Amino acid sequence: MLNDTLRWLPISSAREQDSDIRLVLTRVLHTGLRQCGTIGLVAALLYAGLSVFGLGYDMSWTYEAIVHGSPDQQIVLVGILVVAALSVIGLTLAQTECSLDKGRLFGWGAILIGAAVATFEGAVRSTFSTEYVILVYILIVAIIPFRPTQVLGIGGSVLLVVYLLGPSGLAWTGGLALSSGMSKHLLFILGGSVLVTGASVALYRRHHSFGSTEASLRKNRDFLQRTQEVARVGGWEYDPDTDTMRGTEELYDILELPLDTQFDLDAWLQFYAPESRPEVRAAIEQCLRESNPFDLEVSLTTAKDDHRRVRLRGTAETQQDGGIQLTGILQDITEQYEMEEQLRKQERLLRSITENVSDGIYRLVPGEGLVYANPAFAQLFGYDEASEILTLDPEVLCANSEQPTNPLQVPEESPRNDEEVVFRRNDGSTFVGLLGGTVVRDDCGTVEYVDGVVTDITNLKKRERMLKGERDRFETLFETLLQEEDASPQ
Repeated sequence: MLNDTLRWLPISSAREQDSDIRLVLTRVLHTGLRQCGTIGLVAALLYAGLSVFGLGYDMSWTYEAIVHGSPDQQIVLVGILVVAALSVIGLTLAQTECSLDKGRLFGWGAILIGAAVATFEGAVRSTFSTEYVILVYILIVAIIPFRPTQVLGIGGSVLLVVYLLGPSGLAWTGGLALSSGMSKHLLFILGGSVLVTGASVALYRRHHSFGSTEASLRKNRDFLQRTQEVARVGGWEYDPDTDTMRGTEELYDILELPLDTQFDLDAWLQFYAPESRPEVRAAIEQCLRESNPFDLEVSLTTAKDDHRRVRLRGTAETQQDGGIQLTGILQDITEQYEMEEQLRKQERLLRSITENVSDGIYRLVPGEGLVYANPAFAQLFGYDEASEILTLDPEVLCANSEQPTNPLQVPEESPRNDEEVVFRRNDGSTFVGLLGGTVVRDDCGTVEYVDGVVTDITNLKKRERMLKGERDRFETLFETLLQEEDASPQ
């Protein structure tokens, strides 16, 4: 114990820097002050009552007896009044929730005052016994959470009080020499101080361990609460024996209910949309019957008529008495559901556009080849399904295999737009396509993929050649007419 005590003495102060530990110690202090104050006040009233009714106590409580009584009676009266006053002060400090340092200071003072009164009374009445001083010392140290170093300091202070006020003490003799009786008293108190300090280490460690555990639980509880608030998840329990539903604060927030609201299974089901109630009831009953967990995505209406989409999960747990209880979560996924619905609409719109346009759209990833092609792109190259063309090397789609780079792969330096390229179909025929594309890069400038569009302009090129031929014939005819006109005689 001595080694453990010495190990904790220098670091106990540092351990209290944690606010959670100090909070626990402060609560212990307030409880101790109430207990100590109550014990002291009851003891003072009991002693006075027994004295008044003359149950073996040589004490008269009349005004005449107190004023003109013996010094012994007056000292006892003062002692009882001091104990009562300290008890009332302790109760007041507990009621006002004083700080830890203030409560400890009061406890230290109470021990010293109690020791001084007991020592002085014993010296005057020649009935001094250190047991009473040690009893007060142990009582207050056990109730108020002093640090071990403070307990040791209190023991030294008590030792000094006894040396000053005890029989044959400095206050009575004026000399520093110790009598044999005083030496025994001081040795007894010194030994008691060491033992009490060792015991205080165990108490302090218990308070510290309790504080650490409570702090950890509170942090976990706060973390869980914040997680529930962020994720919009509420926990629930259903006891089929009593037909009662209980939930966390976040569950009531999701349902927009007061925290003191109580409801049974039927009331719980009323929150869900009519089309979802049979599904929820069936899942709960099956879970109770077969212990099968369930995971549903349903709609509900809150107490304030707000419509929400939720995820309901539940599982069965066997209690100690053999009964079954359901526990689970209710997660508000309204925002997520609406976002997914918007994404689905956009995806359908994009799919409709890419699948119904006549131009071929593709995506090419460097090193992987084609990763996407719409139906029009596959049809341009003579394939029935887009999945067929994704398995091909992009090089085989170009009619001119001698080109230094694949036209589908837009150059990294400057993307090609509106470039005419001759492509090869699946049957070996060719067509002229107008190629446009863009490069998408990551933050480091590396090409992630190439998006491009291919438009079949074969017929356009034929019409262009026909128009060019007609234009050439017209120009030839016009020049011939001009020459004939110049050659005719004037």
